[in-house]
Amino acid sequence: MISTNSSTQTQHTPGPWTMCKYGDEFGIYAEGDPCAPRRSNDLALVRLSDNTEADARLIASAPALLAALEALRRELRAGVRLNVKKHFSLMVADAAAGTAIRGARGDA
Repeated sequence: MISTNSSTQTQHTPGPWTMCKYGDEFGIYAEGDPCAPRRSNDLALVRLSDNTEADARLIASAPALLAALEALRRELRAGVRLNVKKHFSLMVADAAAGTAIRGARGDA
C-alpha cells in the first residue's frame, strides 16, 4: 500500500474511497463510511450512462492514483539527475505526473 502522506497537505477527503451500487447508480464514499442506499454523505454519485461503473471505479481510485503519482515522482527524483538524451520519456512522464498532481490539488 502506498502512503498518502506527502509534504503538501491535501485538501480532499482522505482515501481510500469505495464505490457502492444503488440500483443503476454508484455512490462514492470515504472508507469506513457504511454503504447505505442514497447516503447524503456520498462524495460523488455517478448516474446511469454507458460507462457508469467504470467511471465510478476511476473516481473511487482517485486518492490511490494521486498517492501513486506522488510516490513515483519522489522515487524518480531521489538522487537521480535526468539527462534529456537518455531519459526523455521519463522526463515527459514526470512532467505529465506533475500536471496531474497539480490538477488534483487545485494548483493547475
